[in-house]
Amino acid sequence: MFPDGHRGAYSESIGGPVDDRQTVTQDDGSRHDAGAVAAAPRHRRRPALGLLFLGAILLGGWALVSAHQRAQVVVWYDALPIDCGGEPAPIESLGDLEPSFLAILEASPGLDCGLRIQVENRGRLPATIAAVTLPWHGPATGASIRATSLAPYGVLPLATTLGEPSLAASDAVFPLDVPLAVGEQVALRLRLEFSPDGCMSPGALQWVEDAPTIDVSVVGLTGTRAPVGAVFAQRGTDASSCDSG
Repeated sequence: MFPDGHRGAYSESIGGPVDDRQTVTQDDGSRHDAGAVAAAPRHRRRPALGLLFLGAILLGGWALVSAHQRAQVVVWYDALPIDCGGEPAPIESLGDLEPSFLAILEASPGLDCGLRIQVENRGRLPATIAAVTLPWHGPATGASIRATSLAPYGVLPLATTLGEPSLAASDAVFPLDVPLAVGEQVALRLRLEFSPDGCMSPGALQWVEDAPTIDVSVVGLTGTRAPVGAVFAQRGTDASSCDSG
């Protein structure tokens, strides 16, 4: 007999101490400490968290590499940035305005000029030119000059706004898929023509700076590059006038 106060502290069959810990029988018949089994998921979560952390680092590194290499794709205006029939467009002083000098395109029927830019991949990874965009010169622009094609690829601008099929495009967006190898340079020419649907008062000047923009993709991520400044302005004429009376 055992004192009542010690009943359960010893095994009545063999007189040895009783293990009060709860055990769990697994499917294979093995028995494990229930506390250890309950704690096991926490141990298994640690590798998963580590993989997530590693994945975040890799994604961040991927984005940084892409951004750095996209920055090495350089865009600039050609030495002859605006040509009309192969001849330079006339350049005029804008006085105290900034920029001080621009090629002036008269918004009138028969206008047929080109905006010329150069794009070069100076990085260490191949790139892709995904699109060229000239703001406010699309099919539905209210301006009197629009960009109608992109050479040398013969691409026409999208008729609707990218991502908004119901909206007519005020910007001239030329979708491309042009590989640009390391060290490769390409020349682009946007054709500029008079838009009879535009509206611009005689003598008024309009221009867009840091355009066109170039969508560049490197290792699957896309960013925008652009030349700096402005090289041409459109000037309203009687043909583009929308003044009443």
